Amino acid sequence: MSVNELFNKANKLFLNQDYFRGLKIYELIWTKYPKNNRLHEEINKKLKKFKKPILQTYSHGEIENFFELEKSGNVSK
Repeated sequence: MSVNELFNKANKLFLNQDYFRGLKIYELIWTKYPKNNRLHEEINKKLKKFKKPILQTYSHGEIENFFELEKSGNVSK
């Protein structure tokens, strides 16, 4: 397969939410064509498009309060 066909196949897998198989194809591209600049561009595009933010459930103050309680021995384990 040519590098363009591999990129097309990986992009289709990402669109179908099959991220692990898409990453395996990117790994294959990287091993066959290590100096390919397009691979870095495609990975950055995928990070921007598919990266999901992790929302913080506790505030900084609540976390600090927990550690203070833990230090004083008021937290049950």
